Amino acid sequence: MDAAYQTLELWQSQIEPTVNQSADQMFKSKNWDAMFPLHYAAMKGDIEAIKNMCNPSNADQPLTPFFGSPATQWALSFGHLICYGELVKCGASVLEDFKPIIGFATKDVTIA
Repeated sequence: MDAAYQTLELWQSQIEPTVNQSADQMFKSKNWDAMFPLHYAAMKGDIEAIKNMCNPSNADQPLTPFFGSPATQWALSFGHLICYGELVKCGASVLEDFKPIIGFATKDVTIA
């Protein structure tokens, strides 16, 4: 297993459930779950929804001008490596310099 996967597994094991709950609440309160369903699925780790929705035209769509983060960043920020892989497979760009979504990450992660 390479260092990037080990780093992601370590970081995923340290995510607290309340972090995921607050992100879920934020998405729903701003209606982003309906406006950005691919990002919401990536954050929740819903691989089937990603397979059904993802296509080359939406794979790199940013989540609002405020965050500007693609679905791949949301998937990795919540430790959903399989979802990240599925997004890349359907046309999303590979993240070269991953930084977790600020405010939801419990720890900064660097992929070497």
